[in-house]
Amino acid sequence: MAKTAPDKNAEPDGAAIAAKAAAIFGAMLTLAALGLYGGKTAFSVFIGASIAVANLVTMRAIIRALLPPPEDAPAEPPAKSGIDDLDEIAEREIAKDEAAEKEEKKTHREHVEAGKRGGAAWGVFAVFKIVVLFGGIWILLTRGWVDPMPLAAGYGALPLGIFASAVWGNLAPKRRRR
Repeated sequence: MAKTAPDKNAEPDGAAIAAKAAAIFGAMLTLAALGLYGGKTAFSVFIGASIAVANLVTMRAIIRALLPPPEDAPAEPPAKSGIDDLDEIAEREIAKDEAAEKEEKKTHREHVEAGKRGGAAWGVFAVFKIVVLFGGIWILLTRGWVDPMPLAAGYGALPLGIFASAVWGNLAPKRRRR
Protein backbone atom coordinates (compact mmCIF):
# COMPACT_ATOMS: atom_id res chain seq x y z
CA MET A 1 0.00 0.00 0.00
CA ALA A 2 1.45 3.36 -1.01
CA LYS A 3 1.77 6.03 1.63
CA THR A 4 1.00 9.62 0.80
CA ALA A 5 3.41 12.35 1.74
CA PRO A 6 2.32 14.46 4.70
CA ASP A 7 0.96 17.90 3.86
CA LYS A 8 3.62 20.49 4.74
CA ASN A 9 0.93 23.18 5.16
CA ALA A 10 -1.22 21.10 7.53
CA GLU A 11 -1.49 22.13 11.17
CA PRO A 12 0.45 19.78 13.46
CA ASP A 13 -1.61 17.22 15.34
CA GLY A 14 -1.58 18.32 18.99
CA ALA A 15 -2.31 14.84 20.32
CA ALA A 16 0.60 13.32 18.39
CA ILE A 17 2.91 16.07 19.65
CA ALA A 18 1.68 15.45 23.21
CA ALA A 19 2.37 11.71 22.90
CA LYS A 20 5.88 12.31 21.52
CA ALA A 21 6.63 14.87 24.23
CA ALA A 22 5.31 12.51 26.93
CA ALA A 23 7.57 9.76 25.57
CA ILE A 24 10.57 12.10 25.71
CA PHE A 25 9.73 13.24 29.25
CA GLY A 26 9.16 9.60 30.25
CA ALA A 27 12.58 8.61 28.92
CA MET A 28 14.20 11.50 30.79
CA LEU A 29 12.41 10.61 34.03
CA THR A 30 13.35 6.94 33.63
CA LEU A 31 17.02 7.75 33.09
CA ALA A 32 17.00 10.11 36.07
CA ALA A 33 15.38 7.44 38.26
CA LEU A 34 17.91 4.86 37.09
CA GLY A 35 20.81 7.14 37.95
CA LEU A 36 19.42 8.30 41.29
CA TYR A 37 17.46 5.35 42.72
CA GLY A 38 18.25 2.14 40.85
CA GLY A 39 16.61 -0.46 38.64
CA LYS A 40 13.22 -1.18 40.24
CA THR A 41 12.44 2.51 40.62
CA ALA A 42 13.46 3.17 37.02
CA PHE A 43 11.30 0.23 35.87
CA SER A 44 8.33 1.65 37.80
CA VAL A 45 8.86 5.09 36.23
CA PHE A 46 9.19 3.49 32.79
CA ILE A 47 5.91 1.57 33.23
CA GLY A 48 4.12 4.74 34.41
CA ALA A 49 5.44 6.71 31.42
CA SER A 50 4.49 3.89 29.05
CA ILE A 51 0.94 3.88 30.43
CA ALA A 52 0.80 7.67 29.98
CA VAL A 53 1.92 7.50 26.34
CA ALA A 54 -0.45 4.59 25.61
CA ASN A 55 -3.28 6.59 27.19
CA LEU A 56 -2.54 9.60 24.95
CA VAL A 57 -2.33 7.45 21.82
CA THR A 58 -5.62 5.63 22.50
CA MET A 59 -7.42 8.87 23.39
CA ARG A 60 -6.13 10.36 20.13
CA ALA A 61 -7.61 7.42 18.21
CA ILE A 62 -10.95 7.71 20.01
CA ILE A 63 -11.21 11.47 19.50
CA ARG A 64 -10.21 11.27 15.82
CA ALA A 65 -12.86 8.60 15.25
CA LEU A 66 -15.64 10.52 16.98
CA LEU A 67 -14.99 14.02 15.63
CA PRO A 68 -15.25 14.87 11.94
CA PRO A 69 -12.02 16.06 10.32
CA PRO A 70 -11.66 19.82 9.85
CA GLU A 71 -12.55 20.98 6.38
CA ASP A 72 -10.28 23.31 4.48
CA ALA A 73 -11.93 26.54 3.45
CA PRO A 74 -11.92 27.05 -0.31
CA ALA A 75 -9.98 30.02 -1.56
CA GLU A 76 -12.22 32.97 -2.35
CA PRO A 77 -11.61 35.24 -5.32
CA PRO A 78 -10.63 38.77 -4.35
CA ALA A 79 -13.64 41.03 -3.90
CA LYS A 80 -14.15 43.83 -6.38
CA SER A 81 -14.22 47.31 -5.05
CA GLY A 82 -16.40 50.16 -6.17
CA ILE A 83 -19.92 51.43 -5.68
CA ASP A 84 -21.18 49.91 -8.94
CA ASP A 85 -20.35 46.42 -7.74
CA LEU A 86 -22.26 46.57 -4.43
CA ASP A 87 -25.25 44.64 -5.77
CA GLU A 88 -23.01 41.93 -7.18
CA ILE A 89 -21.09 41.69 -3.91
CA ALA A 90 -24.34 41.48 -1.92
CA GLU A 91 -25.70 38.72 -4.19
CA ARG A 92 -22.43 36.82 -3.89
CA GLU A 93 -22.53 37.11 -0.08
CA ILE A 94 -26.15 35.90 0.06
CA ALA A 95 -25.33 32.96 -2.20
CA LYS A 96 -22.28 32.14 -0.11
CA ASP A 97 -24.36 32.25 3.11
CA GLU A 98 -27.01 29.95 1.60
CA ALA A 99 -24.35 27.53 0.37
CA ALA A 100 -22.68 27.54 3.79
CA GLU A 101 -26.02 26.82 5.47
CA LYS A 102 -26.69 23.88 3.12
CA GLU A 103 -23.17 22.54 3.69
CA GLU A 104 -23.59 22.87 7.45
CA LYS A 105 -26.83 20.88 7.38
CA LYS A 106 -25.21 18.25 5.15
CA THR A 107 -22.15 18.02 7.41
CA HIS A 108 -24.36 17.75 10.50
CA ARG A 109 -26.40 14.98 8.89
CA GLU A 110 -23.24 13.10 7.85
CA HIS A 111 -21.79 13.51 11.32
CA VAL A 112 -24.96 12.16 12.94
CA GLU A 113 -24.99 9.21 10.54
CA ALA A 114 -21.30 8.53 11.20
CA GLY A 115 -21.98 8.67 14.93
CA LYS A 116 -24.71 6.08 14.56
CA ARG A 117 -22.29 3.79 12.74
CA GLY A 118 -19.25 4.05 15.00
CA GLY A 119 -19.93 6.15 18.08
CA ALA A 120 -21.25 3.31 20.22
CA ALA A 121 -18.33 1.04 19.34
CA TRP A 122 -15.80 3.72 20.24
CA GLY A 123 -17.72 4.42 23.46
CA VAL A 124 -17.42 0.74 24.40
CA PHE A 125 -13.73 0.88 23.50
CA ALA A 126 -13.24 3.92 25.77
CA VAL A 127 -14.86 2.07 28.70
CA PHE A 128 -12.71 -1.00 27.92
CA LYS A 129 -9.62 1.23 27.90
CA ILE A 130 -10.43 2.59 31.36
CA VAL A 131 -11.03 -0.93 32.75
CA VAL A 132 -7.71 -2.13 31.29
CA LEU A 133 -5.94 0.98 32.61
CA PHE A 134 -7.18 0.66 36.19
CA GLY A 135 -7.09 -3.15 36.17
CA GLY A 136 -3.55 -3.20 34.83
CA ILE A 137 -2.34 -0.69 37.40
CA TRP A 138 -4.10 -2.66 40.17
CA ILE A 139 -2.37 -5.89 39.06
CA LEU A 140 1.02 -4.18 38.84
CA LEU A 141 0.68 -2.73 42.34
CA THR A 142 -0.87 -5.73 44.14
CA ARG A 143 1.73 -8.14 42.74
CA GLY A 144 4.52 -5.80 43.83
CA TRP A 145 5.99 -5.53 40.33
CA VAL A 146 6.17 -1.73 40.55
CA ASP A 147 6.39 0.81 43.35
CA PRO A 148 3.47 3.26 43.59
CA MET A 149 5.30 6.60 43.84
CA PRO A 150 7.71 6.02 40.93
CA LEU A 151 4.76 4.72 38.88
CA ALA A 152 2.91 7.97 39.59
CA ALA A 153 6.04 9.96 38.76
CA GLY A 154 6.30 8.17 35.41
CA TYR A 155 2.62 8.78 34.74
CA GLY A 156 3.42 12.45 35.32
CA ALA A 157 4.81 12.41 31.78
CA LEU A 158 1.18 12.68 30.58
CA PRO A 159 0.48 16.23 31.86
CA LEU A 160 4.04 17.25 30.96
CA GLY A 161 3.46 16.05 27.38
CA ILE A 162 0.13 17.87 27.16
CA PHE A 163 1.75 21.04 28.52
CA ALA A 164 4.62 20.78 26.02
CA SER A 165 2.12 20.28 23.19
CA ALA A 166 0.20 23.40 24.24
CA VAL A 167 3.38 25.46 24.46
CA TRP A 168 4.59 24.13 21.09
CA GLY A 169 1.21 24.92 19.52
CA ASN A 170 1.31 28.50 20.79
CA LEU A 171 4.88 29.06 19.64
CA ALA A 172 4.35 27.67 16.14
CA PRO A 173 3.47 30.24 13.48
CA LYS A 174 -0.22 30.26 12.63
CA ARG A 175 -1.24 29.58 9.05
CA ARG A 176 -3.82 31.95 7.63
CA ARG A 177 -6.52 30.76 5.29
CA ARG A 178 -6.82 32.81 2.16
